[in-house]
Amino acid sequence: MLLLVQVAISNGKIPELTNFQTSEFYVLASLQCLTTLLALGITCGFLSLCTALIAVACSQFDKLKAAIEDIRQQHITPHRGQEDEQYHTIANCELQAKLNVCIRHHQEIRA
Repeated sequence: MLLLVQVAISNGKIPELTNFQTSEFYVLASLQCLTTLLALGITCGFLSLCTALIAVACSQFDKLKAAIEDIRQQHITPHRGQEDEQYHTIANCELQAKLNVCIRHHQEIRA
């Protein structure tokens, strides 16, 4: 590219930028620059989008993990004197409802 400019200057013929018939070199060079910028923008944009989507998915899985650990820590154990079947049924229903919420959240993450 630099060689063509030197040859044009040494011959005393400096191509005009407004006359596209004598300045094919400048048209091709500007087209190449624009194409390079476009390709760079697309590549960086795609990588940025992928990184952002992976970060969102990881944060959603962290939320799901925290919810499941919270269910495990809050598992209701019967106190002394509360060994009746109704108490266990209520505790199991609450546990099942929390697990259903976690399962729905996981399905929303995958969708």
